[in-house]
Amino acid sequence: MVDYVVVDDEVDAEAAEAAGLRWVLNKYGGKSGALATALEEVEADLYVFIDDDAYPGRWLEALRGACGRFATAYRWVLDRFQNLFSLGGFDWMVWRRTRFLYGGAMSVPAARRREAAEALKRCPVDDMALTAVAGNIEVLPVLVPMDGAEDASGFFLRQACGDPLLRLVDGGGRFLSASFPHPRGEDCPQVAEGLGEDGLGAGCPFASGEAATGGGVFRLRI
Repeated sequence: MVDYVVVDDEVDAEAAEAAGLRWVLNKYGGKSGALATALEEVEADLYVFIDDDAYPGRWLEALRGACGRFATAYRWVLDRFQNLFSLGGFDWMVWRRTRFLYGGAMSVPAARRREAAEALKRCPVDDMALTAVAGNIEVLPVLVPMDGAEDASGFFLRQACGDPLLRLVDGGGRFLSASFPHPRGEDCPQVAEGLGEDGLGAGCPFASGEAATGGGVFRLRI
């Protein structure tokens, strides 16, 4: 159930009200700003952030069961060729030194929400911001089915060039510092190291279902 949505303007707020949803205004702009706003304004036991083109399945319950921990599940793109490129990033999840929170399916524990919100306000790349402050990251033994990108060429370009540049590691297995211009004029140096624990667990099954909807904030009652 969607309890709240984060909106960017009055037009979106009116649309949310017309759909019977409660809303909060994005205080900082952009996706990272929307997540930071949700963490600051919505009281919850656990915060789960997912992409709106994901299909619900057992991975949602797995994320819900990660209460008290930063956790993530990697994607399975429902397009054969796009998925071949996408899975190139999955090996980063296996090793603790290169593990990261995948922005399309990740959880933030309530006890760390203030710290997480501050990191998001400093950096427009949401998964980098949260990976930098997470410490131990639990990688769940499930995959998240997602629709393929409409702009396939753009998807391939990001996978081939953009993502590896964001996650370059040095010989010691540490994420190299990267600086991105923030819409408010600030930079966001982010460095993460020694993330998570070794191993993934056996198998990576996933379940299909009807497409998840909206860009809402799901408040889980545990």
